[in-house]
Amino acid sequence: MSVMQNDKGDRFKVSGQVTHVDPPSSIGFTWAWHDENDVRGVESHVTIRLVPAQNGGTAFHLSHVDLPDDETAQNHEMGWTSSLRKLTAELAA
Repeated sequence: MSVMQNDKGDRFKVSGQVTHVDPPSSIGFTWAWHDENDVRGVESHVTIRLVPAQNGGTAFHLSHVDLPDDETAQNHEMGWTSSLRKLTAELAA
């Protein structure tokens, strides 16, 4: 379970279960938001893969599937993009 807070102070709860672990290459897990009554919503699936890159680094691949509609997919794309930008900035520091 994770509780995220946006810059306005709104809190959002998400939970899931690990579906596979293949060190050091990949991990998969389910993902579902909770509503204001803490009821778990539609479950989707996330896979993160780490692949050796030609430059000697590592390529990060994230797939989030089984989202219920295009609007939800777009919102998740914005959220993942924001989170990964923050991670990139932290790693560069």
